[in-house]
Amino acid sequence: MTNSARIFTGLFFLIAFSFAVPSSTFAQTGDPVVDYYVPVTYYPYRAGSTTSPSNLQPSNYGTLGFQLIGCAYASAPSWEDKCPSDLTFTPNAHTGGYQAYGVGVKNWPAETRTITDCGWEDTWVWDEESHEWVIEWIYVCHGETYTIPAEAGGYAVGRIKWGTTQFPWSIAGPPYHTLSTLAFKGSSFPPCNAVLAPDGETAPCTGTGTYVAGAGYEDKLLIPDNCSLTQRTGTSADQNAGCFLGGSWVSDLPSPYLDTTATDAPAYFVASVGTPNAASLQAGVTYTWRMGFRQRGNESVHGQVRHQGSITKKFMNAAFCTLFSGTFGVNPSCYFNVDQVLLAPPDSLL
Repeated sequence: MTNSARIFTGLFFLIAFSFAVPSSTFAQTGDPVVDYYVPVTYYPYRAGSTTSPSNLQPSNYGTLGFQLIGCAYASAPSWEDKCPSDLTFTPNAHTGGYQAYGVGVKNWPAETRTITDCGWEDTWVWDEESHEWVIEWIYVCHGETYTIPAEAGGYAVGRIKWGTTQFPWSIAGPPYHTLSTLAFKGSSFPPCNAVLAPDGETAPCTGTGTYVAGAGYEDKLLIPDNCSLTQRTGTSADQNAGCFLGGSWVSDLPSPYLDTTATDAPAYFVASVGTPNAASLQAGVTYTWRMGFRQRGNESVHGQVRHQGSITKKFMNAAFCTLFSGTFGVNPSCYFNVDQVLLAPPDSLL
């Protein structure tokens, strides 16, 4: 996902939904919800995974609490260049968390169809016997040929669960904290002070910083896309230019919103659903979101799908937020990435 502001595009909503899964599923990733909604029997191009060993190894952080929540200590991994610590906001397997995702893509070639419409029609004919014009009914068929343009589209499903693993903390706050949600709920800890440099977001390491006040969270699937644009608009112009655009979606995240793809780079379609209320996320609960996407023209599918998680913060004074604040009743354009990490190894979509 590019580090750009977001605007809710108000695509199509799926009003009624349920995450109950019928008994007939196709075991591919091993997650029954993912494998039901993205079956290998329907999508010839498919990628996905469930929780696998993560690169966020706790042993690299040291054993003390301040080392686990910090990001600038010598014991922290080299990729911890931003606060908060990756372990404090991700659904990480090492903290008892879980992630699963699936993406399926299919091409529909152009098709020519002829519709025949038949019916009785009245017409005037000359009657030689009566020497007058009379109405006569005749059965007539009319044929109309039209072409359905080629299309490509697919379905994306993301599932996340924050771990319930706790660790002791003897300096500040309660004696035990749930490690995986500290960045959302650890208000007794020093704040991670995100800095917004015009519409670019960053949270440089400050050593002990772990808590992000008013944090949000976005779950993202980066899907390879041969998009002809230099920059996405997040509107129907994208799919008309042969670039994927999100359609119907649903999620049980707290107060979910659909992230926009406006200003995103063309190489990946980023299917993303977020929550502005990360403090409401419960450890041990599996959250699910799913989305359809479509474009004009067939897609030459190749590349790797990536599942990423981002902790976000609202910046109401950002230019993009000021322009689109309140669009469609929500403010995703005001949430910027504080930090973003890979939740699972990429999987090829070939």
